Amino acid sequence: MSSKSEPEPLVRPLLPFADPWELRTRPFSFEGTAKAADASVLSLNHLRDVTGQRNSACVRETSKLTCSLETREWFKRYLSNLDAYIGHEGKRPDLAFEWTSPLSGRFFKMVVINGVDKERAMATFLYGGLLRELAHQQLGDCLGLTQGSTALAGEARVGALAEVASLLRQAAGVFAALAERLLPTLVDLKPDRPYELIPGIAAALSSVSLAEAQEVAAFRLEERAGAPATLAALHAAAAELYDRAAKDLRGDGIDQGQLSDRLKRYMGCAAALAGARAHKNNAAEQHSQMQAGSAERACEEAKSLLKSALNAADVDAAWKGVLEAEAKGIEARRLKIEKDRLYVNMQPIPHDAPRLPAAKLLVSAVPYEGEAQKSVGAEVM
Repeated sequence: MSSKSEPEPLVRPLLPFADPWELRTRPFSFEGTAKAADASVLSLNHLRDVTGQRNSACVRETSKLTCSLETREWFKRYLSNLDAYIGHEGKRPDLAFEWTSPLSGRFFKMVVINGVDKERAMATFLYGGLLRELAHQQLGDCLGLTQGSTALAGEARVGALAEVASLLRQAAGVFAALAERLLPTLVDLKPDRPYELIPGIAAALSSVSLAEAQEVAAFRLEERAGAPATLAALHAAAAELYDRAAKDLRGDGIDQGQLSDRLKRYMGCAAALAGARAHKNNAAEQHSQMQAGSAERACEEAKSLLKSALNAADVDAAWKGVLEAEAKGIEARRLKIEKDRLYVNMQPIPHDAPRLPAAKLLVSAVPYEGEAQKSVGAEVM
């Protein structure tokens, strides 16, 4: 077997997919909506605060919402006070809110939803999107992949990657809470409702966020020169999570003709990328065991997965760039293995790719129970 090779070029660990963060809504004023007998509970000033929180968290004054930790605090305040509002006023189906629905391909068309419970669900979905977007933003900064950023090193890099994984696990918990608790209780949904109000969509995004956290965990281990067999098992677990998400997207209430084409393409590309990385690391494991033929076959399997994904990635240049970079690295590895196979091991390439090790899931969702409420009245957050 050849001597130890040079480190492979850095490839972005995750495919960007900001669509859950692309929800748009028109301004809404809570002033004058309170009907509770005790007007001191929800005074005009308190309702003005809630309106301001909604505007700061959810309403775009420009083409993009600010993605920052400050924005997260606005969401936490708004969601907390929505819970309090529902507690005092009920679901209020007489109140109408307008939202877009990127995951059903309606990026700019406003859809009317009635009721504060549905408003809470949409705002919570956008909050999950914010957590994912913060994670992707911090990942790019940590690795020096965003303009003006410098790659971190040492303990700073380790800590930043841990925070990225934590944000993704939190996002998984938010989407899981939507799928399991908040969305199934919604009633009187219109046929043209935003797809973000369908439990299966939220369940899929929960699995996606968890898969991304798993990929970050695998990336951290790879930087510490983890065993190839373990890395293959971690990537295999991520691929299984993406497959679970794709299955959720085929669930009840989801019209495949209306479901966002970008979402379906992203799911396929992300699953293929995780699967290819599993086979790439399995190739390294086979090679270390002097099984050059099986190692080269594993590389071919990885390349095949990426080739199919590239056909679906033509809608997003960033996806295509990541997939092409990964394919280039795998081909470079295959060529090195091929030399050993032909001139050292003298082994044929088997018909079937070697079996992947059993998937090993390291991450779990951080449970989301909603934001803690302060007493509504004198202390609206």
